[in-house]
Amino acid sequence: MSSHRIILNTVATYGRSIITLGLGLFSSRWILEGLGATDYGLFAVVGSIIGFITFFNGVMAVSASRHFAFALGRGDSDDVNKWFNTSLSIHVVLPVVLIALGWPIGEYCIRHVFTIPIDRIATCLWVFRLSLIVAFVSMVTIPYIAMFTAKQHIAELAAWGVFQSLLSFIFAFILTMAPGDRLIFYAVYGVAISMLFQVIQVMRARHIFKECKLHY
Repeated sequence: MSSHRIILNTVATYGRSIITLGLGLFSSRWILEGLGATDYGLFAVVGSIIGFITFFNGVMAVSASRHFAFALGRGDSDDVNKWFNTSLSIHVVLPVVLIALGWPIGEYCIRHVFTIPIDRIATCLWVFRLSLIVAFVSMVTIPYIAMFTAKQHIAELAAWGVFQSLLSFIFAFILTMAPGDRLIFYAVYGVAISMLFQVIQVMRARHIFKECKLHY
């Protein structure tokens, strides 16, 4: 069964990468068309925190999953739960600190450092704030995502990733027909999609993994 799971996880991971890449190549044209060159560039700069946090979260999730896997290998579920609660504590405190530092610095840069049209500064500030919300939520969910990896439920993570990419693909097409300020529309619905799948994965982890229980 372990060999079958390795094969399944490998196929699922590569499949998700291929599908996500393919959908991203098609949807990027719609996003550029919907936002326009100026707003597309502004989002790339102001919303770049999402890319940084995605990379940072990947590193932190690998670190947490290694501790979980080590405790799982010893067959001690109580120890796994202690590691989980320790990791969750870190990933609640750390984003609070990062946001407390990054919020005023980011807003100062948007107002006084970056070259942004005057009429788009307010919009960029809201995009930045929404990006911080995504950053906070995604960092808090790291221990739950790491438990999927430690327990080798990687195929399920890949499936959720594909669903998220499909929904983002559909949203990119809708963006080309959206009324009003499309940059705000893109930021709000991007945050909604991201948070939706993060909440689903947290609820799923709490349901299937007994180690994901809060015991401070």
